[in-house]
Amino acid sequence: MGTVCTTREKHPEDEVQFTEEEKKGEPVYLNVYDLMGLNATTHPLGIGVYHTGVQVYGREYSYAGHYTTESTGLRCSKPCDASWLHDAVFREHVLVGYTKFSADEVNAKFDALKDDFLGPDYNVLDRNCNHFTARFIKILTRRHLPAYVNRIMNIAEKVRPCLPDMFTSDLRDMEPPEGYVPPRIGRAERLRLQKKLYLQNRKREAERRAKQKKTGQGKDKDDDDKKDDDDAGKPLTAEEEEQLAELEAEEKRAKQEVEAAIKRAEEQQKQKEKEKGTTKDDTKDAVDDKQREPDAIEV
Repeated sequence: MGTVCTTREKHPEDEVQFTEEEKKGEPVYLNVYDLMGLNATTHPLGIGVYHTGVQVYGREYSYAGHYTTESTGLRCSKPCDASWLHDAVFREHVLVGYTKFSADEVNAKFDALKDDFLGPDYNVLDRNCNHFTARFIKILTRRHLPAYVNRIMNIAEKVRPCLPDMFTSDLRDMEPPEGYVPPRIGRAERLRLQKKLYLQNRKREAERRAKQKKTGQGKDKDDDDKKDDDDAGKPLTAEEEEQLAELEAEEKRAKQEVEAAIKRAEEQQKQKEKEKGTTKDDTKDAVDDKQREPDAIEV
């Protein structure tokens, strides 16, 4: 059944009737988080600013944007815990349906959405966390996301021309905020890194053994022939050489993107400190000038 989180108040729109046939499946929950304190007042009215995630089989699936890499913004985490997301406070845990998919099938459905929800494609109005949860819930249960969750964005859509760019642009088209820290390495990146290291180690070992054979150094020929049979010493195929080159190039690009993001953050911080220093100097000069002014003489 998975983890069941402590439930806070529910909104009337949460109440959904399920058939006995549906209840034979695995429960699917919507975990709702407040992103602003004003939700305490507006939530009973059916509106607010929320982050959401889909919980099933003891895992929570969600979407968040980032600026620096062309990787997915989807993530899998501990249920009812959005501590990785600043200012998110858990509000409630809502049963939204049941799924007949197994845990492995759920993961496969989730993985199939990763390219549709890249981090830089995050857009407050058009592709936010609630758009992902709505789609994933629909896939798993054929049910809909409670309307109140994304209602404020649907209302904002009607006045889109009047909104600033931060509400209407993808993150890829915006400059990272001051002090932005690139996202930590995710599962997909970790698997690519492991693959790269595996191919690099194989290539080095194969080259080392080939050199030993050529120079006649090392252990006797029988031992070398025996070693060539294990996976560690096999030369890379042309396809694996190409794959390794792509992984190394991708790693280099990612490193450059991270370095650029860190450099931008440092420059912004320096500029801010410089502006503060200039303001202090101007204020000090103004005070000094005031003190040097002669007192007014009454006639």
